[in-house]
Parts: sequence; C-alpha cells; structure tokens
Amino acid sequence: MCDSERSEVGLTQLRRSRAVRKRQITMLLKMLDESPESAMYHQTTSRMADGGFTLRSWVSNNAALQREFHNDRCGTDHGSSSEKVLGYQYYPATDTMCVSRMSPVSTEGTATKRKVLSQLAKVFDPLGLVTPALVSSKIFLRKLWLAKYAWDDPLNEEHCQEWQTISSNVQQLTNFSFQRKTIDSDKEVSLILFSDASQTSYGCAMYAVQQYDDHCNSNLIFSKNKIAPIKSKSVPTLELLAVFLAFKCLFSILESEKFKVSSVTFGIDAQIVLSWILTNKVKAKNVFARNRVKDISEFRVELEKKYGLDAKFRFIPTELNPADLVTRDVNIVEFQKKFQFWIHGPDFLSSTFVWPQRELGCLSPVNGALASNFALQGREDKSTLPTGSAVAADEAADEAEAEVPTAVERPERAAAVRCKERLRHCN
Repeated sequence: MCDSERSEVGLTQLRRSRAVRKRQITMLLKMLDESPESAMYHQTTSRMADGGFTLRSWVSNNAALQREFHNDRCGTDHGSSSEKVLGYQYYPATDTMCVSRMSPVSTEGTATKRKVLSQLAKVFDPLGLVTPALVSSKIFLRKLWLAKYAWDDPLNEEHCQEWQTISSNVQQLTNFSFQRKTIDSDKEVSLILFSDASQTSYGCAMYAVQQYDDHCNSNLIFSKNKIAPIKSKSVPTLELLAVFLAFKCLFSILESEKFKVSSVTFGIDAQIVLSWILTNKVKAKNVFARNRVKDISEFRVELEKKYGLDAKFRFIPTELNPADLVTRDVNIVEFQKKFQFWIHGPDFLSSTFVWPQRELGCLSPVNGALASNFALQGREDKSTLPTGSAVAADEAADEAEAEVPTAVERPERAAAVRCKERLRHCN
C-alpha cells in the first residue's frame, strides 16, 4: 500500500473513531468500565497515528494503565499530581477535583471594575460545584454597575474592603474537594431538581439519587445561579424563573449524558408557584408569568415525548432546600458548615426515601396531596400529576412583567467530567 492510500485509510478510520466524531480535540476525557479500557487506549492511539496524529499526556486513575502509559512514553511528564480539566484541578490518585486556584489580588494600585472582573473571570466552575460561594461576587459586580463606575475608575473605600473580603473567600475555594464519580452507570438514576429565589438572585441545584438495597446515594451533579434583573421583580416571579432555569439545565444534562433516568422531580418551596404549575393557571394579571407557566407545560410535554419521563413537582421546606444557598450571600465559613448538605442534598434523599410532608394551605386538596406525599423510586406513590382542570389556588401574586431570561449556557462538556464511572483516560 502506498503512502497516500495508507493515509486515506487512516483518515477514514479517524473519522469513524468515537473519540473525535463531531469534535475538535485539544483534550479528551473518557470514562470507561474496567474491561475495554486498555483496548480503547491502543485502538485510539493506533487510529490517530494512522491519520498523522500523536496522542500524548495520557493519565488515568488506574494504576495498571498509568504504568502502561509510562512504558509507552506517552504519559504526562510535568511532575504535577493534578491535571487541569475544564477549569478544575483533577487528582487521578484520589479521583477528586477542585476549582483551579485564583491568583492573589495584587495590592499594587487601586482596585477598579476592570481588575475585579478580570480576577473573577479566572474562576471557571462550569458544573456549579461552588456556586453558593460565588453568589456574593456576582452581587458585588452588580453593585459596581449600579454605582456607575467607569472601567478604570478607582473603587471607593467601602467597595475596596468588600472586594478584599470576596477575593479572600474565593481563593479559599481550592480547599473544597469533590469526588468526581457521582453515578454508577449500571443503575437507574432519579434526578431531583431544587429551585429557589430571593430578591437578589435565583437558581437551581440538581442531584442524582440511586437506590441500593439498604440506602440511597445522593450527589450534586450540576447547579446554576443567575442574578435577578435590576428592574425590581416579585419573589414569586423569580421563583418561577428558577423552575424555568431548572428545566433548561435538565434538558442540557439529558442531552449530554446517556445515563438511565427513571424519574424527574422538582422541589419547590413556593406554594403559589406550585399552584401555577400544577393547575396551568396564573390568576394574577401577569403576562410574563403566564408565558413562563406555558413554557414549563411545554417542557413537560417535551420531556415525556423525548425521554418518556413525567416531571413531578413537590413542596420542599426552605430549610431542606439546598437551592436556597444559591440565592443569597454565603461566606466561606457558612459554605464550609453546609458543605455536606450542599454536595449530597437533604438527608432524606440518602436515608428515609420519603419526601417530607407539610400542611400546604395555598394549594387545593388534590394538588396539595400530590405536592407533599411522595416517595422515591421503588416505593408506593407513583401517582400522576393533574391536568389544567384541577382546582386553582386562591392566592395570587401581585407582580410586574419581567424580562425574558437569557438562555442557559450548555453544560455538556462539563457534565461529562463527573456523570459516569471512574475517569480512565485524559490527554
């Protein structure tokens, strides 16, 4: 075979390779089970070599593969115990990850809006693992915009002191370590999405729950936070936006990861928002809220049609809602105290299986029963949600129209880091 023919065959094989299909690659992360990992390494290396590409800097949390990489002289040679992966530092030896360290704030010169934004932009957390600790920085940036600083205007003394506190907290985020493995690929997953809002921000947190014989495992897989628009909005409107945001994140995760999802449940601590969603009706004269409820209804239909999943909506007390942490200023000390609650969710997800029950005065008896009585997969309650003909709640919110929220940044690449088996290869 001549060189040109060999090259053409190599390129054909390269196009067929799962590793490079529809992607331009500078770094590849692949999560594999035990059996095919070595074969995948040799096959990918061979096919890429046929196309004229040399794969290098392989690293794995599997000791046998690490030795093989070393013998083939294609492993990492920088001498560091960690690898940079999508804004995180990944430690193969422990299969853990943390956010990359932000350089210390320079004491030379005066702080400006440009310098503040430049420093905060260095913290890249696409999975939202440390979202609660970053809310204060987003709120601070909005303060600077409202104060009408030019890009290079020096900040006043009050804002300088606040910036020093925020930057100190952000630099300590590297002390928080997260297990990369969150899901067993051979078991079904129940996705639980909590949402919440305050006057300053709204957001959601998504947890993957897997049931075993005597317990459940619950792990945070994604969170998202947005600052409330400068134009004043009512809290119920922002709570509704949080549910809308949670749906957008849900579809992004489902599209990017092919794990087996058995159920999807939304935990909401605003009874009026539950009433809107469960009845498909908004009694207030609020066109925006009605449109968002319509969007959520369409999301539910799409979820059923595309994935065969029926979204359920349940009431969650505020003190048990982890999404509450992404709606307010949480300093590093409070984040440390609530770290386990944040990464695993409320205890009932991992132990009792049963959703907490509360009196729901704002909901009709039918909707109240559906929103408070719920057990995770494998238990007795598998009732369906009511249609728009259900009795509407008596309470309604007095709200002004809000602006349509911006689209959610797609977390496909980031979600691939944590949502499967132990990390085997990255180069």
